[in-house]
Amino acid sequence: MPEHPQVGKYVREISSRVRYPIENFGQLMKALGGHDAVIEFEGWRGAAGRLKEFIPDHYFPVVSEEDLRRKSEELRTRYQQSRESEGAAGEADLDASPARKKDVTRVKLPKSDAHAGVAKFEEG
Repeated sequence: MPEHPQVGKYVREISSRVRYPIENFGQLMKALGGHDAVIEFEGWRGAAGRLKEFIPDHYFPVVSEEDLRRKSEELRTRYQQSRESEGAAGEADLDASPARKKDVTRVKLPKSDAHAGVAKFEEG
């Protein structure tokens, strides 16, 4: 299987900033520039710290650049397959999309029992 260009880019970037083995998620984040560093991959854009949602604990340790490449390709394939199966079922997991979290409307419920079931929408 040929290497995905974006996987190769991030593997090289991480490898230039870390000594193997990468023992945990924190070390991986440091190599990517920290939890708040912006990651862009196949249309997904978000803080590097959000990768914790996609990277299982058993991913670590990462013992070499080749191990990082293999595990990254495996994660990409698994994520791609899960997105395809969601699309086939006609149901998308809206919570999984970083962009969708911005669309949430905050609702403030009154504390009084007299207004139970009535909500005020906050402006802004």
